[in-house]
Amino acid sequence: MLTYIPAFTGAGSFLVAAGFVSCEKKYLAVMFLCLALTMNGFTIAEFPVNHIDVAPKKSSSLEMVSEITIALSVSCLLISVSGHGRMIDPPQRSSLWRVFKGQGFEPNYNDNELFCGGFARQYFQNDGKCGTCGDPYDGERKNEAGGIYATGFIARRYQKGQDIEVEIQLTANHFGSFVFKICPNNDITTQVSHECLDQNVLELAGQPDETRYKPNSVIGSQYVKLALPADMTYKQCVLQWHYTAGNNHNGPQETFITFADIAIDDDANSINPTPVTSKSPTTKASTQPPPTTTTKSTTQKSLTTTKKPTTTKSTTTSTPSTNKPTTKASSTTTSSTGHVTSCKADEVIDFIGVGVYAGLGYERWCNTYYGDQHAACSPNLCQCRCIQMVTC
Repeated sequence: MLTYIPAFTGAGSFLVAAGFVSCEKKYLAVMFLCLALTMNGFTIAEFPVNHIDVAPKKSSSLEMVSEITIALSVSCLLISVSGHGRMIDPPQRSSLWRVFKGQGFEPNYNDNELFCGGFARQYFQNDGKCGTCGDPYDGERKNEAGGIYATGFIARRYQKGQDIEVEIQLTANHFGSFVFKICPNNDITTQVSHECLDQNVLELAGQPDETRYKPNSVIGSQYVKLALPADMTYKQCVLQWHYTAGNNHNGPQETFITFADIAIDDDANSINPTPVTSKSPTTKASTQPPPTTTTKSTTQKSLTTTKKPTTTKSTTTSTPSTNKPTTKASSTTTSSTGHVTSCKADEVIDFIGVGVYAGLGYERWCNTYYGDQHAACSPNLCQCRCIQMVTC
């Protein structure tokens, strides 16, 4: 929409037009308007007035103009500040890199701007629609299943029925309200739906039937206590933070939506255990014998491998000699950090989840995420090993 205001001439008119034509966000248009006032001034009752001229005048019209201009300038500064925030505990998908530093997570330096592509894009282009995880409805879904930030990493583990504390970091506060929803998924490759989330709106801890939290005026961390369902146990759930800002008078509001992947267990002892790195069978194989070698023959090597030829081999049997542990160990190399970097000719490197992440479907994630970058494999998430190559 091209807007022409006769009161502006030259550079001022250009700034006003540019502000309304090129700006996706309304506050930028107002900033252009304020800048136009600063540079060019405007005319009321045929008196040219520049907004920096606020000295008392005899004319009441001029005094009124100066006051209005000052108000516009202040409004420009106020409107230009928009609400921004992120869920940091449990960390949302695109903020994992902030909490688990050095673990290879893709950084998103704008992780406080998951706001459906912006107010104008959400309401003027997409009729108020938004991706389930704050991505633009008509854009790339980087935070949903299959996206660059949707790794399936379980950020926190809780117990069913537990009261948990969620930390939200607001980098700009415009009040409004928070709502938290949860969707049991159990499949990191499957996208959750709005319907699933809407069926499981979390209540505030100690406040039955209350689901809406109103933040205070603090710019920084907001701590919200939530009550998890007493009958929900899943190895992978999606916790959604839905923030409806309150920076617009009436009408639609700016919206922020983020996801965090969590697990809800039965056992209280399983809540957020410290990740334990289990040693790979082929890692540093030649340095130490296994702890259970006391019953083995003195002629058997103490080196460990991914697969042993047999546990019942007679000392007089020579058939399996080509698969002796020493052969595999000598052809398996490790990096300075203990990661397997190569295997023998008939083996391939495979990744598995370890510690608290073992058996939760992390094998696929580890293999996809790390690929050939074996040295980058994080020991508290994944572990690389040699396995026999399968041929058909």
